[in-house]
Parts: sequence; structure tokens; C-alpha cells
Amino acid sequence: MGPFVSLALTGHGIEPNGITLSLALVPIVATVAQNAIGTSAPDHFAARTWPAFAAVTGLLLLIPQPSFNDPVRDAVLLLSPLATGIGAALFSTVLPDRKHSLALASALSCAALLFGAAWFVHFFLHHATTHLSSLAALLDGVTATLLLFSLMRIGLTRWASQFALVPLAVILEGLVLLRPSMNLYNSSGTALLLLASIFLLLPQPAEKAL
Repeated sequence: MGPFVSLALTGHGIEPNGITLSLALVPIVATVAQNAIGTSAPDHFAARTWPAFAAVTGLLLLIPQPSFNDPVRDAVLLLSPLATGIGAALFSTVLPDRKHSLALASALSCAALLFGAAWFVHFFLHHATTHLSSLAALLDGVTATLLLFSLMRIGLTRWASQFALVPLAVILEGLVLLRPSMNLYNSSGTALLLLASIFLLLPQPAEKAL
């Protein structure tokens, strides 16, 4: 689903702050999806939900809010976190159980087919240079593989924390290099984003017991 959503990004001027806020919803969607599937304890739901909401609130205080005036763009901003969060939650239910090798192979095959189809459509619609488009597809494939392995190794919630950690790193870098004047809004936003990132990275109680 992710590659097909990315195709809709072309030509619709998605603002960086818009996609940043959109992807910041992934930890919330992933937590809700995991709870709906029934792979997390009820007490874990509350412990993972409030940091995710804190991250979104912090970003709302720190970056300009995007304008919503293009239906296609707005649909992309909605589908991006939904596809990413729900897809990761579904995939994480297969990864821990090594006995389901056929299900895992099927999931990887479907992901590869979707990625290949999206690249094929993008190549013929936009007449990209063969060498550059092939290299981009290869790099994207390597990145997708690494993301799957990280999802398997660190779990869904900590995997989803990247969508709060990356904006936090950029914001902290900007604070160090640009030294802007701090006010209540950016101080509160930075504190919320930092706190949310820390709590999203903490292992669940079940993981501590292992």
C-alpha cells in the first residue's frame, strides 16, 4: 500500500510539514491497530497511546500547520499513516512466530509485488531515466528490507517511534544551529516531543520480563 500512496504524492505539492504531521500519527494508528488485532494487553494500550498523542501535540506547537485545500493531497495525508500503521501492525503479528514461515513468505512476496507494480507504473507515467529509476528502486527496496528487519527486532511501538524521533532530531539540530528565541510554544513542543520519544522507545513490561 505504501508505494501506491507515494505515487499520489507526485504533482500535488505535499508540504513537508504536512507529511511530517501525517506520519506522526503512525504510532497512534499502530497502537490502535495492535489493540484491535488483540496482540497487546489492555494496560499496554494506554501506556503507548499517550506518548503518541504527546508527539503529535508537540509537533503542532512547533511547525506550521498545513493547508487542506486539495482532495487528493488530503487523501494522501490520511492514507499515509493509516497504511503504514495498520500494515506494520498486521505484519508484526506474523514476524514473531517463526513457525508461520509460509505466511511470512507470502507477506514478503505481496510486499515485493506491490513495490514492483508501483515502480512499474511510476516509470511509465513519468518517463524516468532507466538508470536513475532502477537505482532508486534498488535503494528503496534495501530500505524497505531494513525496515522489516527492524520491525522484527525491536517491536511495533519502538519501530513506529521513528516518526517522532526524526522530527525531534531535525528540531534539535535547528535549535543548536539557528539558536532561535525560545517561547512557551516551542519550549512546550520540544519538551512534549522529547518526552514522547523517550516513552515510545521504552520496552513494554512483557519485554522487560524476558
